[in-house]
Amino acid sequence: MKAGTKAYASRRPDQPTRGHRFAMAVTPVMSAFVLVGVCATPGGSAGLKTVGCAEGGTSAAVHLRCQAPPGVPRADGRAARGSQQAETTAGTVDARSDLQALGRIRSSRVAPGETFRYTITVFNRGPSAARDVVVTDRLPKALSFVSSADGCTADGQKVTCGPLPLLAPLVTASWVILVRLDPAYGGTGSDIANQATVVSATADPVLADNTGPHPGAGLPDGTATAPLADLAITKKPAGTTPVAPGDTFGYLISVANHGPSTAETVAVTDRLPAMLSFVSSPGGCTGPTDSFGATVTCPTVDSLGPADSKTYPVTVRLDPAYDGDGSDVVNRATVSSATADPVQGNNTATVTGLPNPDSAVHPAAPSADLSIAAADAAAVQPGGRTTALFTVANHGPSTRRKPATVTITMPEHITVPGSGLPPGCAASDGGRQLQCVLDPGALSVSFPVLVSPSAPPDSTLRGGSAVVRSPEDGNSANDSATWAISTLAGSADLETTKRAVLPAGRTAVAPGDVFTYRVTATNHGPSDARAVRITDPLPGPLALVSSTAGCTSTGRTVTCRPAGDLAAGETVRFDLTVRLAADFRGTGTDVDNIATAISDTPDPVRDNNSNRSGTTGPDGGPLPVTIPPTPTPTPTPTPTPTPTPTPTPTPSPPKPTAPPTSASAAPSPPYFPDTGELPVTGAELPGWLPTTMAGCLLSGAAGVLLARRLGRPARGRHRAGS
Repeated sequence: MKAGTKAYASRRPDQPTRGHRFAMAVTPVMSAFVLVGVCATPGGSAGLKTVGCAEGGTSAAVHLRCQAPPGVPRADGRAARGSQQAETTAGTVDARSDLQALGRIRSSRVAPGETFRYTITVFNRGPSAARDVVVTDRLPKALSFVSSADGCTADGQKVTCGPLPLLAPLVTASWVILVRLDPAYGGTGSDIANQATVVSATADPVLADNTGPHPGAGLPDGTATAPLADLAITKKPAGTTPVAPGDTFGYLISVANHGPSTAETVAVTDRLPAMLSFVSSPGGCTGPTDSFGATVTCPTVDSLGPADSKTYPVTVRLDPAYDGDGSDVVNRATVSSATADPVQGNNTATVTGLPNPDSAVHPAAPSADLSIAAADAAAVQPGGRTTALFTVANHGPSTRRKPATVTITMPEHITVPGSGLPPGCAASDGGRQLQCVLDPGALSVSFPVLVSPSAPPDSTLRGGSAVVRSPEDGNSANDSATWAISTLAGSADLETTKRAVLPAGRTAVAPGDVFTYRVTATNHGPSDARAVRITDPLPGPLALVSSTAGCTSTGRTVTCRPAGDLAAGETVRFDLTVRLAADFRGTGTDVDNIATAISDTPDPVRDNNSNRSGTTGPDGGPLPVTIPPTPTPTPTPTPTPTPTPTPTPTPSPPKPTAPPTSASAAPSPPYFPDTGELPVTGAELPGWLPTTMAGCLLSGAAGVLLARRLGRPARGRHRAGS
């Protein structure tokens, strides 16, 4: 029989009466099945307990024994002595449970930022009990998890409930989670559909209903109310220092949003009484200065979330002619917002009196403990400019009413310029020292400083100090401070030019001339250039004759180095004396010469490190070169050849002749074993001198070539013909 099926006991002598019955349910636990029996008596009482278990895989034969309470009649009509038992055996049990996830809302309509509850319910349709039941609920973007009394937890938007060890058939389990609607939510609620999903370790024959509800649980009543933001404003003096007429003091205006929704376009105004005037506000509040009884307006906050706050410090001045006791100084600040505010009573804050209402018009001599501190100045390149800032703090107990003097000594390689200093400040000692007089209301001094181009790069320039003095300050222990400025890597813009310097009276150079090239390197800064090198590879037609001190040559390249660093704004010059080749027949472009200056200091502009092509002439153009004309050669007359008389041949004795092969046979050339051809010159014939013949041999003429042989003839079959 399937799990959850009821069965009745068979009639046996030891059974309960017919009116007693029992039911059973089978619950799978891991690989075993637990049998839960229900014994019912005629009086309606019942007991539920586990009565047995059987090992198995997915099914098992189970045995149920039901015991009747004492005193219940037996089936045979006899009185029972003690408890009675009945037994039955169920069929096999299949471990399957059909889980269904449901969800509903437990709350009323909410506004953005408010919380409400979801109840997640899981129902087991059976037939088996489900084990290790886990529910997950991925909340929509507009909702965030707050808490759960039922042990649910959240990881981001994913809420997990369980695991529940066992859920019997036809039984439900519920979890309640508390969520919050986004305080900035501006939708209608139609975009919120929340669904939960249930799984278990027991096989589920119907998975379609494991996620629900459909189409999803939304907001209470289906929509959200208009946003509500309870803004509250407070105002209090910034300190307790007694205030004298003409002194300044501060108020702190704070606005807090008690929710539940985000407040949009939050505005704060402060209506000053007739004896106060606006001085300043680090928080950006504005108002007419030196105008008593004016309204101060603070910057509008576009959005202020629940539990967020905003504080505006405002500095005011008491009228120098004020002669009251402070009780008539009534100051009101008001906050408003574009979001509806459910509580209007806390939108205005009123402050009566001064920081010390008992302050006399002419109090005792004040005591103002002043200290000075240097802010970190921005790192700067050698030769650059930055700003130094010093802050003077008043540690009380009284408001400072008299001027203070600040004396500042510059670190090494640092000076202040002669102009552009703040009012009340004057430089001395060549810009190495600055003295400023600060009015009572002044809390800082800021001034420009110059870093020497020769300052070491990537270092900290130390040795600076600052001292503040005031007749109201009786504590000199904290009146001084030290300060330094850091330098960055240097930056030196080198520019190279090269011009030819011709001999007096000359406008051009000719082949073989000696003239001078003047190479100039200028450092445009801002830093000094370290380890400057100027290289000049001379072209082929030029030869180095001499150079000024600091130049050396390797091959055709000349390298010049100035002595020491090249300071920002300075120029170094080198003269190179060269000779133009005597056989040069080109133009000035052919001897165009490029010199380049570099250094170990980074160069921000590399395009001007070399002189431009075609600018080495005296006027900045190409080098002017004059080539002398080539003389025209005189033609050599061709001599008329003298006829050579033909010698009379000497008769020779007849020699045997070979059979004729043609009409006439040509003489045989000399024989050479290696090529078998005539040599080009006589030098190729051992023992013979080469010779040449001047003149021409006309067609039909004859000539005689005389050759002389040296020494003995070489061995071999060498022959020479005419």
